[in-house]
Amino acid sequence: MLRRGRATPRVAAAAVVLATALLATALLAAGVSGTASAKPSATAATVSQPFAADSGDRFKCGSTNGQFGWHPGSPQTVDVQGTVADHPLPGEPRNGACGDSWYPDDGYFTDVTFTAYAGASQVGSVSASADNGERTFPSGFALNASGPIERVTVQVCRLSHGPPALPPVPVRYCGPAQTYQSPLATGS
Repeated sequence: MLRRGRATPRVAAAAVVLATALLATALLAAGVSGTASAKPSATAATVSQPFAADSGDRFKCGSTNGQFGWHPGSPQTVDVQGTVADHPLPGEPRNGACGDSWYPDDGYFTDVTFTAYAGASQVGSVSASADNGERTFPSGFALNASGPIERVTVQVCRLSHGPPALPPVPVRYCGPAQTYQSPLATGS
C-alpha cells in the first residue's frame, strides 16, 4: 500500500525519467541531435522553395507557381509541384486581352519550361502546357540530371495555335526567365 507523501515523489521522479528517455529516443529516431552536421544526410527532409513566373504581358495571360523540392541526399533531382495556367480560366471574367465574351479563346496556349543548370551547362529540362484552363503538374514531375543541380530557371511562354491571324500577331512571346538558386549550396 502506498502512503501518501512518501511514494508520490518517487513515482513522479520515475515518470520524469521515463518521459525524458522516451523523448530522447524519439528525437534520435527522427534524426535530431545537438550538433550540426556539415553535410545533409541522404535521409534528410526535402527542402522546399517557392517559385512563380508569368508570360510577361500586361494581363499575365499565362502563369505558373508552386514549390521546388530540393533533395539534400540527391542533389541531381528537383521535384516540381504546382500549376500552369492559361487565362481566361473557366468562370473567370473576360478582360478583353486573354479572351472576351465573343471569342473566349484568344488563340494562344501557355507553356512553362523548367531548365536545370550546373555551372554554365544545361543539365535537364521539363515542360508542361495548359490551354484555357489550369493544369496541375503530375506526380513525379521532376528535373533529373547526372550531377548536382545548382539553379533552375522558369520561363512561361504563350504560343499561338496556328498561323498568325490578321492583323499579324506574334506566334510566340515569353515572360522573363526567373532564376532560382539551389538552397543546398554550401558556399565551398
